[in-house]
Amino acid sequence: MTVTVLKHATIYTGLERIDDGYVRFDDKILAVGDMFDYRAQSGEQTFDLQGKTLIPGFIDVHAHGGYGFVNIIS
Repeated sequence: MTVTVLKHATIYTGLERIDDGYVRFDDKILAVGDMFDYRAQSGEQTFDLQGKTLIPGFIDVHAHGGYGFVNIIS
């Protein structure tokens, strides 16, 4: 499985704000931390998210009708 790393983002963990951080994941989050502590690993795919904000694990699952649209989840 490919390991992906999102680097240089502002990250909100629920406990802290990391101004220049990284998130390493495959099908689940493997690590979240400050770029100072980041060590590249062989074979990982990286993306630079400078200026972007991440909230790992946050999923907004609400759905509602608005502007004439109706969401049906079955």
